[in-house]
Amino acid sequence: MGKFKAIPTEYNGYIFRSRLEARWALFFDALGIRCEYEPEGFDLGDGVWYLPDFYLPQINGGVYVEVKGDMKDEDYDKVEAFWKEGDRPLYVLGELPTQADLEESDPYGYADRYEHCFEYSGGGRGWDWPYLFCVCPACGRIGIEFDGRGWRVCGVEHRDKNLSTNTYMDEDGNVRPFAHPEVAGRRTDDKGYSWNQRRLVAAYKVARQAQFDHGRTPTKREVQRRYAAEMR
Repeated sequence: MGKFKAIPTEYNGYIFRSRLEARWALFFDALGIRCEYEPEGFDLGDGVWYLPDFYLPQINGGVYVEVKGDMKDEDYDKVEAFWKEGDRPLYVLGELPTQADLEESDPYGYADRYEHCFEYSGGGRGWDWPYLFCVCPACGRIGIEFDGRGWRVCGVEHRDKNLSTNTYMDEDGNVRPFAHPEVAGRRTDDKGYSWNQRRLVAAYKVARQAQFDHGRTPTKREVQRRYAAEMR
């Protein structure tokens, strides 16, 4: 019996190679994260080419993302060859977490079930797990950090400055109170876990519930409208 094949899925003017890729693109759009789909391929030598699924220029200074519901040996070989070639961080994303996953006390359960969010660091340093989308507790910037540690998104210097004043300075130079007051003045480490912060939970839900059957496909505007409704 033949193996099941991923279903190519249209969304926002792109034909994604799988429904899972389309849902991650929808997740990025819900949060306003700029993403580039298959922007460039790489020659890994010996006749092997590699085409990462996404490039996210606003995340962690710019990172590549590979979406795989099921990682095979040849997939591991390609991503390892990619990060060994140069200083190019690569994150491997599996299935989107469910509501039940996001209600767990820690992320390791669903990360393990879905092979979710490995980081392959550039320069041949190796890989680590789990790296998760998270939110800076002070300013709300989104990043991908180990364990979903939000304070690492903007750096510990940013954390220390804001913990001492309970405020942060926005891009226009205005002093604002913490976006998430529950952590103000309390965190003294580099954690600030936020892998299941409300904005992320809402975006995951919108991406999971998007319907593509029978020729239907949501527009980017519909995605953002549904996300706004979840945040009310």
